[in-house]
Amino acid sequence: MPDAVVVSGCRTAVGTTGGFFADASVCRLGAVVIREAVRRAGLDGGDVDAVVMGMAAQAGAGPNPARLAAARAGIPLGVPATTLNTLGLSGLQAISLAAVLVSTGQCGVVVAGGMESSSAAPRLLPRSRGGGPIAVAAVTEPWGLSPSPVPRGERKNLGEESRRRALAAHAAGRLGAEIVSMPVAPAGGRGAGVIRNRDEALSGRVALPRGWPSPADGAAAVVVMSRAHARSLGPPPLASIGAYGTSAGGARSAPEAVAVRDALRRDSVLDVPDLVLLEIHEESAGAAAEAARALGVPLERVNVNGGALAFGHPIGMSGARMVLTLAYELRRRGGGAGAVAVRAEDGQCEGLLISV
Repeated sequence: MPDAVVVSGCRTAVGTTGGFFADASVCRLGAVVIREAVRRAGLDGGDVDAVVMGMAAQAGAGPNPARLAAARAGIPLGVPATTLNTLGLSGLQAISLAAVLVSTGQCGVVVAGGMESSSAAPRLLPRSRGGGPIAVAAVTEPWGLSPSPVPRGERKNLGEESRRRALAAHAAGRLGAEIVSMPVAPAGGRGAGVIRNRDEALSGRVALPRGWPSPADGAAAVVVMSRAHARSLGPPPLASIGAYGTSAGGARSAPEAVAVRDALRRDSVLDVPDLVLLEIHEESAGAAAEAARALGVPLERVNVNGGALAFGHPIGMSGARMVLTLAYELRRRGGGAGAVAVRAEDGQCEGLLISV
């Protein structure tokens, strides 16, 4: 079967809930990255065979938001589009599905990624019609996962380190290539649009990360095709897509490590020491560290440009953002293999291998 490769990709900056993307519809966010990813690949909308975009909170976004975003991006209506919802896995799983479609010959060119608007997601309070006080319920590990073994003090330090790395990456310009600038109307809709190209949580004075990532707004997309097709376009692809692995509840701790090992098992060539860098979703302050330790990987190789604790977590987008960040950072370092691992809010995990 033909190899599937990423030939281009981009993301918006990540906006905080109620922040600079509050008035931008999720379909507009998705359209911006779909259009730019296709442009960076040197293609037209008519060259695309399918669009797959992840999105978790779809209520209020219209029917099949991926199709609405694709149409707004100039993709012809004759091109099918699918909105995928596997919570935090959505963006990563969309890219995995695109690779399957390409490698099996079902499609020649697929645009895949994820988008989310926490700002626009409806907030529903069941049985609240009669009014009364709002109670906050405690969440007690509903998916059979053990409490984090990472001490509370260390978790706080990990959150601060994630932010420090993200600030350093922005200051050094390491994230510039992956971000597409997006004009946003100022509050009230009057005056010239403001260009947003820096992650909002890293701009100005904000609180240090909490023990979990904040919901956020944003979108990311990549263009996937066969290696042979990419070769005909000229420039080398951004990354090759390798095997993917899963974990769906069997592991009581560090399921991200289980998903990465499952991907390595399917690959049958690479092993943990071959992974130059890893992007592990910061589902909580200790999640990435716990998974890294289970894999025997030093934290110096994990989330080197920061993670969701620093950027925020647009649920449908994050997995796709991590693939982009990993690919660009591997390229900057001269290439090599890496892995992305995401734990969704329902306890499922997916790991994906890429190489540059």
